[in-house]
Amino acid sequence: MKGNKNSFKQLLWLLALGMLFSCAVKPPVKIAFLGDSITIGSGLENANEECYPSQFNELLQEKFGDQYVVNNFAVSGRTMLRHGDRPLWNEPQFTSALEFKPDVVYIMLGTNDTKPQNWDEFGNEFAIDYQAMLDTFKVINPDVQFILAFPPPAFKVQWGIRDSVIVNGVNPALDVLIRKNKTYSIDYYQPLKNSSNLFPDAIHPNTEGAKEMATLLYDFFIHSTLNK
Repeated sequence: MKGNKNSFKQLLWLLALGMLFSCAVKPPVKIAFLGDSITIGSGLENANEECYPSQFNELLQEKFGDQYVVNNFAVSGRTMLRHGDRPLWNEPQFTSALEFKPDVVYIMLGTNDTKPQNWDEFGNEFAIDYQAMLDTFKVINPDVQFILAFPPPAFKVQWGIRDSVIVNGVNPALDVLIRKNKTYSIDYYQPLKNSSNLFPDAIHPNTEGAKEMATLLYDFFIHSTLNK
């Protein structure tokens, strides 16, 4: 009988220990990246590994292990504008991002929105559509946090992309959205404005440029209250 009692006590102890351990282990924080060709890594030899979200993820993994899960839902050429020529809203990747139910949503859109057929016609809808995207993710997860990114400069007019609209249209709209929603933000414009050498086609970063963007994001992230 004594042996049975001891075995039963040991079983209870193991069950209690297992319950404590399961409570102590937090699920990984899910981070979703939404963006365009800059974020997906267009022009890079190995975009899956060299794009800045992947390099950012590598830095996170080195320091925190499996505490974070990063998924990249960017699509080349896409706009925030729902009346733009190629809205991200219409892509299966956007649906997948919603199904991912992220804890943190990072958004860098606006570069393709500066094209004449987009901004000149519908630029006044940019902030409205951006707010709608934030609200959509809030429905999926009311506790979601956002990082809104100021795009890097367009070093010349390319494919209709205009730096003047980034400066005078996209970035001021982001300023308002960040204050209104009290979101986090990351600025690539000012730190990279003298780094045209990192953007061979004037729009997309090379591997070194993507590394610089990843480092800027990582330094921001680990010093923010997101990493608490």
